[in-house]
This record gives sequence, structure tokens and C-alpha cells, in this order.
Amino acid sequence: MSDKAFKFLLFTISLIVIIMILSGCMSSVSTYSVSGYVTYNGSGLSGVTISFSDGLPSVTTNTSGYWSQSGLTGSVVVTPSLSGYTFSPSSITVTSANNNVDFIASPISVIVGATVLQGSTQLELPKGCELYVYGMTTGGAFQSNPFVNGKTISVTNIDGLISAEMSVSTSNINEFTTDTSGYAIGGFSINDVEYIEGFYGANQGPGQGSGPGVETASVNFTLSTSATVIVIAMASSQQSITFSGINNLYIDVPSPNTGGTVAISIAHAYLGTGTYTIQENSSATVGGQDPNHQADLIGVLICSNEPSAASSGNPEIPIPNFSNAVSGDRF
Repeated sequence: MSDKAFKFLLFTISLIVIIMILSGCMSSVSTYSVSGYVTYNGSGLSGVTISFSDGLPSVTTNTSGYWSQSGLTGSVVVTPSLSGYTFSPSSITVTSANNNVDFIASPISVIVGATVLQGSTQLELPKGCELYVYGMTTGGAFQSNPFVNGKTISVTNIDGLISAEMSVSTSNINEFTTDTSGYAIGGFSINDVEYIEGFYGANQGPGQGSGPGVETASVNFTLSTSATVIVIAMASSQQSITFSGINNLYIDVPSPNTGGTVAISIAHAYLGTGTYTIQENSSATVGGQDPNHQADLIGVLICSNEPSAASSGNPEIPIPNFSNAVSGDRF
């Protein structure tokens, strides 16, 4: 090769290298990492998918609601998703390292108009919903009569008197009568679901052999698909109800009730597949309550878009329009 040709080749190679450098083809790409938490009702929410607009693989939150991802470049939109939930904010745009890319989840609720009325025997819920669930509880010392509408489940005390009862109905109005001095009625509507299943648990109180102190009733169930789970708990001759066994349970109507004489509580959560136990824990916070009249009843309604989404060893709640529904199940 002639000296002139060699110099030309060297010039050409140098020019190509300069062009590549100027175009950024040989420049290093700066990356960064981001992380954050997804919470629901103040606690971490697991199983949330976190997606990234730059094509990076999605990640999933752990049991604490924490997630992280590395290798981001430029401007990236971070988006959370989980069936049954909406998120605030719906997405966040990041351009550099950030350890506070946090989201708050809210369940897409199928529960409407959850209400508890102390000292009332009648309740009217919003019209136009698919199903209505009612609960009532009393002091248990005198006669009470069942709900006038719906398929009912009752728990009776040592005297054979109705202490607590729930009813599932297609009517938005329900009522009962009682001779007791302390009583309450509560309920909620269910809407925008395809399938509803239910199970219940009951404790007839110390007069039926259980020990004194805090009373409990529970339901164990297994979900084969994600579902909204609604809980209604009733405690006769007791003023306080708490729940245990399920994280992220949102209390729609809290208990204890200010100035209330008997306790009803309503709550719900959106749960993924798995086996769960929800327990009602109740106690008397007002003196003079007769332990023999204390009783507990808890109902769990499972709302999903698939048939037979749940199974349980607990008795079934009779649901209107279900072929296996049997009206008037009673302890």
C-alpha cells in the first residue's frame, strides 16, 4: 500500500471514529434505580404488579408492599396494577434515582350504603342494588322476632331467644320486632357482581358452654380466584367488636359504636387466592351485661366474577336465587 493510500485509510478510520463519538454510539448510557411502597389502609399491599414504560421487566410488591427496579434510563412512567384495585396516583414519571415512588391502593368496592343504626328495628338501604344483607342484635333477655324479609340465619342464647340474626334479601327494606331494651340493626347493599357465595360462624355464648370473657366466632374459607370479601359481625349484649386474621380489612362501619348498647360491625377486603380465617372478637364494655345472653354471629359474603370461587367447612349462607339456598337456617 502506498504511503498516500495508507494516509487516506487512516484519515477515513479517524473520521468514522469521530462521527461515532459525536453521534453517541460509543458513549456510555447512564442508568438509575427506583423503589417504593404500595399501601392499602395504612399497610403494605403484596402482589401488586409494577410496570415500566421503557420495556424493563415488571416487578411485584412483597408482603410489605415494597418493590424496586434498576437499569432505568431517561424518562420512565411507573404504573401499578392489581385486579380489584385503583391506585393514587395512577402512575408516576421518574427521570433519576428515587426511593419514594409510592402508591396508595383503593379497592373497587361492590359494597354500597353500609349502615348501623342503634336503637332501631328498621333499615332502608339504597334502591336498585342486586342484593341486600341485614344484621340485627339485641340484649337477648326478652323475645325478638325474625326479620320480615329474606333468608335468615339466627343464633339463640341459653333461654332459646334470638340474640343475633342476619338476613339476605332482594328487598332494600327490612325490619324486626323485639321486646328487649337494647338493640341495633345494620346492613349493606351489593352491586356489580356476577356471583355471590356466603358462609357463617356462630357462638351461642357462655350459657351454651363457651368460656367467659371475650367471645369469638369465625369463618375459614379458601379462594380459588380473587374476590371481594364482605364481613358482617353481630354481638349480643356486647359493645365492642374487632376482627383478626385478615390484613388490609377496611372497616366500613366501625365498632365500638359511640353511645351504642350492642355491637354490629361491617368490613370488606379484596383478597387473592389462598386460605383465610376471619375472626370476630367481641366483649362487653358496659357493666351489668348478662353473660348468658352474650352470643356472636359472623357472616362472610364472597363476591366474584367466577362461579364456585370459594369453599369452606363453615355452613353456607342461603342466597336468594341460588338453587341450593335453604331459608331459615337456625341454631
